[in-house]
Amino acid sequence: MVLALNVAAASMLISAGLVKLVSPGQLVAALNELRRGPRQAAGNAAVRVAAGLEIAVGCGLMAPALRVTAATGAAMVGLTFALLGIAGRLAAALRRAAAPGEMAAGRSA
Repeated sequence: MVLALNVAAASMLISAGLVKLVSPGQLVAALNELRRGPRQAAGNAAVRVAAGLEIAVGCGLMAPALRVTAATGAAMVGLTFALLGIAGRLAAALRRAAAPGEMAAGRSA
């Protein structure tokens, strides 16, 4: 059972990492929405490095000698995405609160 869960988690991490490695644009755009101002929060290179780490964690879950370390890495990847999701929700709420007239007129932030 544990092996099946590790393989499922590994396949999701590797698949998600490969998508980000090949096409980082959507994640870069999402990360840059979290930051106000002209400076980018993340670029393609940073997203590709993170994708490589995600792939490495997924591969580590399939190696018995690395399973515990990779499980810790998988927890860190999950925690990072959860925190970024919370940050995205807060940023959207702040944008809505800052411009209530635009939302009433039918325009989205």
